[in-house]
Amino acid sequence: MSIEFFDVMKRFGDHEVLRGARWNVPTRACGVILGANGTGKSTLLRILVSLAVPDSGTTRLAGATTPLQRRRVTGFVGHTPPLTPALSVEDNLRFRARLAGVPSEGAALDEWLGLYDLAPMREKLARSLSRGQAQRVALASVEIGAAPVVLLDEPFTGLDVEHSERLAGRIQAWREAGRTVLLTTHDVARGLDVADCVAVLTAGKVFEVPQEERRAPDALQRLHRVLAG
Repeated sequence: MSIEFFDVMKRFGDHEVLRGARWNVPTRACGVILGANGTGKSTLLRILVSLAVPDSGTTRLAGATTPLQRRRVTGFVGHTPPLTPALSVEDNLRFRARLAGVPSEGAALDEWLGLYDLAPMREKLARSLSRGQAQRVALASVEIGAAPVVLLDEPFTGLDVEHSERLAGRIQAWREAGRTVLLTTHDVARGLDVADCVAVLTAGKVFEVPQEERRAPDALQRLHRVLAG
């Protein structure tokens, strides 16, 4: 169930965002792509989940290569939580379950709500949620259907310490259940904490960080300097 992409190119006008990006995240692993804002992290994930079209390159998620196949095997949370504003928290999750073709009654719904501390706000409309609350609902939707691949764009945005720790625990649980995770973040410390493999996206290319460099005492400082350019 690995995540693979090769020679991905993407240009917006005269700006070349991705310039032959390539990487591979092994099955049951969590891969983290670090990068400053504006380096193309969101564009790359949108290409992987077939919400954007590359100018060239190859992508494969859990063996799926066509856009429809890749969407079917992927749970995705973009930079903006994909919620229906006029629906409640509970109904947003029910709607996602209907799309995934899975039951959304009783214990299943209670479990999704409980994992992200959403039960107290289950009747609250999505349009009235804070950024962090909306993010938690979006993350709960990834639990629905247990897609073998999980793609998360800056998933810790808006989360407090408690819920960031909850998400880190869920990433570990997904891996143990056989799911493969790729997330992007500019939070170096949090990224290193959850990652099995780490890369940096800069100048349109993805550069893997060797394990010995990640474990060095000054790893945080060095990676911060890289992201700062």
